[in-house]
Amino acid sequence: MAIVVLLPVALTLLTVFWLVGGRHGSPSATLQEYIEAWVNDRPEAAAPLFASPRSVDSVNSEWAAESQALTQRIALAEATYGEGSGLDSDHPFASLRFRDGVASGDGRVAVAVEIVRNERVQSTVLGIIPTAGQQTVVVERDLTIWLEQQRQPRLDWLPFDGLESYSWKISSIEDSGSP
Repeated sequence: MAIVVLLPVALTLLTVFWLVGGRHGSPSATLQEYIEAWVNDRPEAAAPLFASPRSVDSVNSEWAAESQALTQRIALAEATYGEGSGLDSDHPFASLRFRDGVASGDGRVAVAVEIVRNERVQSTVLGIIPTAGQQTVVVERDLTIWLEQQRQPRLDWLPFDGLESYSWKISSIEDSGSP
């Protein structure tokens, strides 16, 4: 009978732990939240994701500059590769791919933001039957987003002490501009 009583309590505590502690528990989770904020034009949601404090206005101006450069690069690539390339300067986020990089020696992790296009590939099955497909090809690397782990303050409402909490934050965003 004790197990029946303790099971809901244990499940509730475990759920609260993962909701509070797991939100920025990986570089991918932090990056996803940042990109969702950018796509939805919510700089107030992105500002706290940086390791060093940023204002909503600075995030907004950075997005405006990067969006303009991104749209120009995609428009140029669209003119080069044509309509069938899948590049669309009206919807620039649809032409991006985010690829995890390697961790650096100082504990940071790099995520490459690449402009990609579709390329038609023709081949044959068993050397006889012609087939066609598409593959994704990198046009150029646009940005490199660096993330680092930061220690978080202890939550006052927790009844116990001694648990260290870390979350991933964006330490810098570099404009790559080359393949």
